[in-house]
Formats: sequence, C-alpha cells, structure tokens
Amino acid sequence: MAPPLLIGAEALYPVGSNLEISLGRAEEGAIPTVTRLIGAPPSDVADHAECAGTPVRTYAWPGGLELAFRDGDLAGWRATGVGYTTRTGVAIGGPAPADAGAAGGVAVAARDGRVSELWVGPRCTGGQVSG
Repeated sequence: MAPPLLIGAEALYPVGSNLEISLGRAEEGAIPTVTRLIGAPPSDVADHAECAGTPVRTYAWPGGLELAFRDGDLAGWRATGVGYTTRTGVAIGGPAPADAGAAGGVAVAARDGRVSELWVGPRCTGGQVSG
C-alpha cells in the first residue's frame, strides 16, 4: 500500500485531498492527523536535547515517516519508507535525481544511485544533527 502522504518543502500533503500539514502546525494537531492517515500510532518518540541548536522531539511511524517538533511546532519531516514521494515525483527507492532542484525544495539522500531519504528541517539522531 502506498503511503498516504506526499512530501513537500513546506507541507505534507494527504493523498487525494486539498489539505496540508504545514510547517509550524501544533504538535497536538499534527500527531493525531498523521496517526489517522497512516492508520497506526507512532512507534517511537524521542527527545533530542541538542539538535540544530535547540531541543527537538521526534515521532516515528511504522513505514518510514518521522516528524520533528521544536517548541511544540512542526519543524520538519524525514521519510525513509519505500513509496514516499515528493510532489515532483522523486520517490524513495527510485532513481536519484541528477538535478538538486528536482525534488522541489526537499533534501534528498541517495545510496547506490537510488533515493534513500527525503527530508525537510532537522535530522536528529542520538541527540545530534546528522547529514
């Protein structure tokens, strides 16, 4: 089953809807919305004391989506699950774009010529910024 969200630079976009989950959205609204769309609660919640200069809380869902919150507001996201796609068509597992702008402002990591990660905002791992 394809992920229920498209990845954008300023928002996540529920597939088949004109709605968006924008940067800056409150944690208490974003978490239940994403949980409902994915059909499962977050499988991991982590507090990173120092990530890009400030504390960040991350929520990760099964299937490879993680949201990052700073001061209770949505600060970014990270997708690693196969099928997550940007609004411009760059997809996890697909060929890495030759043009850095092809992902529409979404950062792209590739491994062996294939897209392995899409992200916007902080990428916190073990309390540190990665990437």
